Amino acid sequence: MKLLVPPCFHKMCEACIDRLFSLGPAPCPVCQQILRKTNFWIQTFEDLTVEKELRVRKRIAKCFNKRPQEFRSQRAYNDYLEEVEDITFNLINGIDIQETEERIQKFALENRDSIAANMARAQHEERALNRRMEQEKAHRETQRQQYRRQLDEEEAAKTADKDSLINQLATSGRSASDIMAQRAITLKRSSMRKPADQLAGGSGGYRGSAGHSRHDHDWAYDHDDGGMDVDEADYSPLDNLYANVGGFVLRSDYYDPMANSQQGNAAVLTAGGYLPRFAHQRALESAFAGLLVAPLSGLTPDPEA
Repeated sequence: MKLLVPPCFHKMCEACIDRLFSLGPAPCPVCQQILRKTNFWIQTFEDLTVEKELRVRKRIAKCFNKRPQEFRSQRAYNDYLEEVEDITFNLINGIDIQETEERIQKFALENRDSIAANMARAQHEERALNRRMEQEKAHRETQRQQYRRQLDEEEAAKTADKDSLINQLATSGRSASDIMAQRAITLKRSSMRKPADQLAGGSGGYRGSAGHSRHDHDWAYDHDDGGMDVDEADYSPLDNLYANVGGFVLRSDYYDPMANSQQGNAAVLTAGGYLPRFAHQRALESAFAGLLVAPLSGLTPDPEA
């Protein structure tokens, strides 16, 4: 047996609904409200109070859909929200139903143009949001495919390099040490060129909401942002160059006057997980950062620098 819920929220079974409302509108057996068979729906939440509140709020939101920019001050907008909550509370708890319904009808009549415009704007923004989510999903899939293709290419290059090395060792008249030394130099040069190539290539084919590359009007409906903050460009970890800083060996001990002065307070310093070597490593990385990265092409050095 399936129970259905009418607008008055007095549940009935399907058999009773067919028997009472098959010939047309009829009063509810509990509250005498006139109901139609087409107005019954399947209950979503186990708690009927939650079901009622959800339905009431959906109904009120369709009518009371004004936006903050339509009010002269924040206080006026807060008063409007308080009035909406009062109406919602009355409908949920059955307080002054007739008077509350009259308030709703009066508001809908006085603001029908604004309500229709806000509904159209909300639908437009929802379509734009769905389109943006689909585009971002496609972009992530493209990045994933590019990453997989790059892994395959790197694996193929490693295999080819290994076969080439074996062939050189087997057929070349040079010594193995000379071949390995030459190979190490070649690998070092290629690794130095790789970060610059990645920086030049980039992944600038996709821009977020601040890039203004896709349907700018979708996010500025009628060229009016309503004073709302505009998001910055979407952050993507694949859009930036991350180069591991190397070229140094972190020793176990350094001359550090600041750390040495706190020798007797080691328990307090290490309570949060701090160790002096963290500061030493960061200082060395700052000193060596960029030393092994190939310079940008097309730039002429300043002789006075």
